[in-house]
Amino acid sequence: MGKITFILLTLTEIAALIAVYNSLFGTGGASFGSTTGSLSIMAFAINTVVWTKYGQMHCEGACSKTK
Repeated sequence: MGKITFILLTLTEIAALIAVYNSLFGTGGASFGSTTGSLSIMAFAINTVVWTKYGQMHCEGACSKTK
C-alpha cells in the first residue's frame, strides 16, 4: 500500500510541475501574475511538501542501512 501511495504522489508531482509550466509559459510566452499560474504554483508547493513528508515517513525505519 505504501509503494502505491508513493507512486501516486510522484505522478501528481509530475502533473503539478507540468501544470506550472503550461500555466506560466503555455500561450504566447511568459505570463506571470495570473490566477491559474498562482494556483498551479500553490498546488505544486503543497504537493511537494506532502511528497517529501510522506517519503520521510515511509523511509523512517525501512530505508535505513544501519541495524
